[in-house]
Amino acid sequence: MFRALDGVFEGRIIGFFRSGRLSRSEAGKSPPFAYGKLVLEISHDPQKALILRPAVVDYSKSFFLVPVALAERPKGKR
Repeated sequence: MFRALDGVFEGRIIGFFRSGRLSRSEAGKSPPFAYGKLVLEISHDPQKALILRPAVVDYSKSFFLVPVALAERPKGKR
């Protein structure tokens, strides 16, 4: 499904989002076209509010996620 969607947008998709955490085995099943793309895991913890976990799909004998930092919003900007 994602390969078809990536084709529709001619490879210009920069990433994907997912509700909840990816397990290591799920991350290892990333398709080849996902290499180098951003994955944003979004979850909600009633005690901690919204949790964002950004990562990039990398490959070395298998696919895995490399955590990356999010840029903070400049003060005074909405």
